[in-house]
Amino acid sequence: MRLDSADEILQSIRKSQPLTRIIVGGILAYFVSMPLAQKGFSENHAGLVLGWLGFAICLEIALGVSAVLLAQRGEEKYSKILVWGGMGIIAFGIWSDVLATVYYTPDMKIEGNAIIIFLRENGFPLELQYFTGALAQLLLTVIACALWAAFVRHLPLYRSAILAMRPQSLIEFIKAALGGGTYFAKTQKLKNSRSYRFVWWLTLPNVLPFARIVLALDWMGLLPVPSYWLAPLVVWAQALLALSFLFSWLLYVYFENRDALRIDAELTARSTQALRKSCLLSLVIVVAGCCLATALFVPVYSWVTREPESLEVSADLPLDTIPVLSPFSVTYVIKNTGAENVEISRVQTTFWNAQRRFAEDNRLFRLARKMGGTHADSYHPF
Repeated sequence: MRLDSADEILQSIRKSQPLTRIIVGGILAYFVSMPLAQKGFSENHAGLVLGWLGFAICLEIALGVSAVLLAQRGEEKYSKILVWGGMGIIAFGIWSDVLATVYYTPDMKIEGNAIIIFLRENGFPLELQYFTGALAQLLLTVIACALWAAFVRHLPLYRSAILAMRPQSLIEFIKAALGGGTYFAKTQKLKNSRSYRFVWWLTLPNVLPFARIVLALDWMGLLPVPSYWLAPLVVWAQALLALSFLFSWLLYVYFENRDALRIDAELTARSTQALRKSCLLSLVIVVAGCCLATALFVPVYSWVTREPESLEVSADLPLDTIPVLSPFSVTYVIKNTGAENVEISRVQTTFWNAQRRFAEDNRLFRLARKMGGTHADSYHPF
């Protein structure tokens, strides 16, 4: 690569910038939306779950189209064996899990996917469960295969994009590879897409299919150990393997081109000085941020975990208080909301568990009545 051809290289890379921005933003949006989906699944909230499901399907379509277009903009010369072999393994991993699921539980009665569980438990027809699952897995296959093809075809351009920024040290080289800037790029005002250089680190660990193969083997009863801990282990192992491969390749590229990158001694000296200042400033910001977070964490944590002092409970009884046996002083106030002499046997409230240090919701208490009295004066938990 000629180091003076930076403008030509970056011009071709900038054409892919809108696609890489969509892919990076879409993946991050998916992870950000997961707490909302988990809340909907845990509470069986149809509005949240169906809304998130529609969002996820639209997001997968956008990611699939963007990944296919990005793959088409790669280098013309590439290893077709590597591309098609990788795509075959990805498709095999995803659909081996799907087909094993359908074979061993055609009625979806024991399928553990959260979406299928929601549809099944809420009475949605089996056909809709099949359609939703097949559509999601088909889109996932397209996304993963297209991203793998894009990764292989864009590796030469990715390499050129980093070298065009003339990093003068290994740290600056890795920083540029992750989407950061360099001294040379800043002084020459080179516009190099950050998302283009970061997208591979985000997508490569997520396109490997070995965890899905583990799930398929689990359906077939061929695993010597339980899959509930082996599958997460495989997920982390394949992600670490992919990132290790990418990092090792970058080390090779750097040391192969180090002499050419550092041929200008004055540029190297200025770049090293600027990098030291940047690292020092980053360290100061991190330390200040940690101090601020610690200062805010203590009062916020104390407020969130504070022990409740009182709780109002609505009941059809005259106003009275009930002493409760607890590690701290609590008074339950019962308000009269109806007729004065209505019989009541249970009150639904919240009970503080002193041993486990958390509040148990929906705890039932029995209210005993005094002989000849009109109000409750004690409680007995079930």
